[in-house]
Amino acid sequence: MEKTDEKRRRKYEPSVYWRRLYRQFKVFYKSTYGKVGFYILLAFAVITLVTPFVVEHPNYTYIAPEVDTHVASEIVQTHLTNISKGNSGVELYSPMSTTLQNEGTSAIYLGTSNGDIYCYGLGATKDSKLGNYNLIYNSHLKGKEKMLQPTMFSLINCAEEITGYAGPGLFQRFVALPIANGSNGNVVIGTIAFQTAGLNKPSFTEMTSFTYNGTIVGNITSDSIAFTGTVSTSIPSCNYANDSLNPSGQVYLLSKNATGDYLYRYQISPGAILGIEKLSMKNPEGISFYGSSFSASRFDKNALILIWNNTSINAYSASNGGLVWSKVVGNTYNARVGPVIPKFYQVSYAANNSAYYLVGSSVDSINLLTGLNQTVRNTGVDLVGLSTTPGHSGLPSDIIATSSLNAYVLTYNSTGSVKTKVVALPVNSGIFSKTATYDSVADSLILVSSKGSILSFNLNFGTKYPFSWSAGLSPVPTSTSVVQYFKDATTGVGAIAVTASNDYIYLYSSTAKECTPIPPMAKLPSGSNLILGSTQYGNDVWARFMESFGNDWIFGISIGFFTIIISLAVAMYVGYKGGFGGEAVETLSLALFLVPSLALLIALSSVINSANFITLILIVSLTGWPFAAFTLIGVVRGVSARSFVEASKLFGSKGGSIMRRHIMPNIGPLLLYLLALSIGGGIGAVSGLEFLGLAPLTTATWGGMLNAAYTDYFVVITQPQWILPPAIALTMFIFSLIFVSRGMDEVVNPRLRRR
Repeated sequence: MEKTDEKRRRKYEPSVYWRRLYRQFKVFYKSTYGKVGFYILLAFAVITLVTPFVVEHPNYTYIAPEVDTHVASEIVQTHLTNISKGNSGVELYSPMSTTLQNEGTSAIYLGTSNGDIYCYGLGATKDSKLGNYNLIYNSHLKGKEKMLQPTMFSLINCAEEITGYAGPGLFQRFVALPIANGSNGNVVIGTIAFQTAGLNKPSFTEMTSFTYNGTIVGNITSDSIAFTGTVSTSIPSCNYANDSLNPSGQVYLLSKNATGDYLYRYQISPGAILGIEKLSMKNPEGISFYGSSFSASRFDKNALILIWNNTSINAYSASNGGLVWSKVVGNTYNARVGPVIPKFYQVSYAANNSAYYLVGSSVDSINLLTGLNQTVRNTGVDLVGLSTTPGHSGLPSDIIATSSLNAYVLTYNSTGSVKTKVVALPVNSGIFSKTATYDSVADSLILVSSKGSILSFNLNFGTKYPFSWSAGLSPVPTSTSVVQYFKDATTGVGAIAVTASNDYIYLYSSTAKECTPIPPMAKLPSGSNLILGSTQYGNDVWARFMESFGNDWIFGISIGFFTIIISLAVAMYVGYKGGFGGEAVETLSLALFLVPSLALLIALSSVINSANFITLILIVSLTGWPFAAFTLIGVVRGVSARSFVEASKLFGSKGGSIMRRHIMPNIGPLLLYLLALSIGGGIGAVSGLEFLGLAPLTTATWGGMLNAAYTDYFVVITQPQWILPPAIALTMFIFSLIFVSRGMDEVVNPRLRRR
């Protein structure tokens, strides 16, 4: 019974080896150096383990999307301090411009609720300098009169269109000014002449006007020609069947009074009301026009006036005002957005031309010829904004619907089916509910949010992040206008204008400029959080730094173990076996030891530069083992000469058994000491090669990050966040290994221990 208990006790008693290891660790832990080095390495190990959870972009090859690395170049921003004239209730309306595709515009025009029209200069003349604004018209409002959002349109006369454009001043800019006065009002239509008769700034000339009974509902629209870059509801149109130099367009508006809702149709030249139709639709909310550039015969047959309320869409004939079709689209119809007509449909008639609208979470279409509607896609979330591409090839290539969080890109393929791509909108940017403006040069849609974030949505983004540049209005407004896209006649480039609730106007070039490197902790449109900013290539510096912890661990431990394995094999062969072969290996080792490792690695740089991860570890290990080998050779020789080894030989023990049972336990602490030094030396060697650019920089390491200082030492001053973190981490890592080896030295050499 006692023998059984003794066996059981011995079975669970720690082995002699583990007790010895425990005693040696206690000696190591008493060393201040060893303790400090141990805890630094422990901290680095913990950081390595948590890196995937604290790094937003775990792959260091991540490149920030263009929306983060490209911003719209600001042309000018102006605080329009004089427009309110001391009246805090004055409202600044959306900017207006006239743009011909080739010539561009020389000014931006602004309207206010107190009846003023301003010319905002783009630098075309000395009196319209960039950023200057001049009053060119005042409506002389009386009492409760208020001017609503004015509408501007460009008109190139038919004769000029046929013979070719001859210079600025030949085409006219028309403006419709709706004036409201409680129960009635009037609309003034005039022209703006620019650079004519020696004038250096435009002047407004009243052309015609008409009175309406009631209050205006929604916007004013007409049968306008929509030139490239202008809004699709500008007025009026040139009748292609008429070669007269006078415009012959019509203006349409909705009016509401005590007796009902009415559609007014007004002819511009000669000025006359063509008709006032009472609508069967109750409480209309908006109006738009379809067919602005149809031929005369097609215009009479198919041009439509679309009117909608919160449940229905009605189509009326543009030629006689009669109802063509009526469609109930549902109680969740988004009347604020209204039906969106692809721009090219205003020019090219087709039986399948459709308008698109929002019903709750769905994007629906309605055929403009028949009034038949169908669901294009149900996104499952409430939608707030809708835009389409021009539709040059029939169906619009893309339909973009926005919710509070995402953009849904609906793409028609050749068979007419719809594919959906969901794109996350930049966080904390506000709601993108306004209809986007099409940039024909870049084939993109320009969106603006309620908080003043402007984005260029690239329609050819494929699988990439779709936003190609961004701009943020500052100071941040509480609301913004729609974006007005135009071609600047002064510079010849595309540009955008937007006004804000804080009486600012902002002008940006639609050509983005690169803004890398991104500074640390920058608030980025994509929502990414680049703690240490980005490199000049858009790489996340923080992600690269954190991923380097694990990679440098792998490099160091791999090189350290390979080095110790080679060194131990050489030491056992030379120190225990000896003989002629041992002397030859020792001589060769000495020759390699006398060659500086860095010089040898530089000599092998042509091989190293094309090396992969594993090859680089092998090369550094094969050039770094002689120091550890010579340290071990002497110790192995000393242990081999001791009496217990000789006794083991007399008892017939084999060489492998002797090395395993007698030599290895006696050199174990020394191996750990050399392992710590080899790990630190390996990391230092790899980092040195990467710093000098002699090793491939395809893996995230601290040495690779420091290479930026070697290629351009000014980054130490201009971008210290690139250099200081890896330099500090590399220094601490190598010193911690030196401290650990110093602690192990006290285990190996008892004379160094504290009494």
